[in-house]
Amino acid sequence: MTPSLPPPARPHIVPRLGRILIVDDEERLAFAYRRFFLARGYEVEWAPSGEAALRALDEIGFDAVFSEIAMPGMDGPALLREVRAKHPDVPFVVLTATATIETAARALEDGALRYLVKPVTMPDLLRAADDAMSANLAARKQRRATQIASYHDEEEATRSERMGHIASALASVYMVYQPIVSVALRRPVAFEALARNSDPRFKNPAQLFGEAETFGLVQPLGRIIRSNVVEVAEKLVDDTRLFVNLHVNDLDDATLYDAKAPLSRVAARVVLEITERGSIESVQGVEDKVRALRALGYRIALDDIGAGYANLNSLTALEPDVVKLDMALVRNIHEHGTKQRIVSAMVELSRAMKIDLVAEGVETKLELDVLMGLGCELFQGYYFARPGPFPSKEPPK
Repeated sequence: MTPSLPPPARPHIVPRLGRILIVDDEERLAFAYRRFFLARGYEVEWAPSGEAALRALDEIGFDAVFSEIAMPGMDGPALLREVRAKHPDVPFVVLTATATIETAARALEDGALRYLVKPVTMPDLLRAADDAMSANLAARKQRRATQIASYHDEEEATRSERMGHIASALASVYMVYQPIVSVALRRPVAFEALARNSDPRFKNPAQLFGEAETFGLVQPLGRIIRSNVVEVAEKLVDDTRLFVNLHVNDLDDATLYDAKAPLSRVAARVVLEITERGSIESVQGVEDKVRALRALGYRIALDDIGAGYANLNSLTALEPDVVKLDMALVRNIHEHGTKQRIVSAMVELSRAMKIDLVAEGVETKLELDVLMGLGCELFQGYYFARPGPFPSKEPPK
């Protein structure tokens, strides 16, 4: 049965509308909000607690926070005060099913942008998101203008320092590998190459890629990654494949299509996994570029399928050879009938389109058992192995 997803509110997806953090200990409701926002072009993450939300804000950064008031541990009001103190430019939208005049007034006094009473209508939710993005943009512009007016020389020095940091990080990039396992074959059928670096300022890979985007260094980073994985690709035996992440900006890099490039020589063993799917529409002639990659021998993969309209749009535009399920669908799937129905539909769709489907982010046997029961055959996640050095074929000494 095809799952019923909320239709897009706009006739086209606008990439990079903003990044929203949903904070709610009720996972089912948070997942519904996430699907809704993803379908409208927003990037969305979920935190099950106030403490987890603060960690995500510190490590990743968001343009807006939508938070339930009543949560165990750090509740919504406490989280609101922490966010206002540490991230003053990030708008905060309160969600609650137990509204009172006093709680609403207190939330607004503490700096909440909006106060929404559950059940929240979809138009109200979308208006709140749009208002939050506008408020965030205005705050950032104001802060930027103040910095430029007051600390121009200092900012230039800071930018130069940041350039030095990202250059140092790029020089220290190395790769780790995580297996993609066929339970039926009882062995890995592929490995995903994941970029890491030795600079302590970029412990989170998202920070490295975010700073590379800021300074226009995505393509140089992509070249480093592709250069670093060649040796492993050459070691692969039989029909084992290597998944290599490809930012959409890499599709505009002429070196990617060079038949004499080292990775091109082993293209038949490589699956290029395209990330940042929300930006695919910004790439001119993307279908022709994907055809050129296939002509070199590469296969194409898309990740986070099932997360929203933008991903399904990419599925029809690129016709990938492999898709990866959104990890939010996999997490605790044994407890959620809706997730199971969506995954079942994705399995059926992938089979009809002759696409290999990988269930990514498997962490427990309960999740694995349900996914296998739904027809999934390929798996990746901590349950099997964490990312690490490529396994050596040499016997231990």
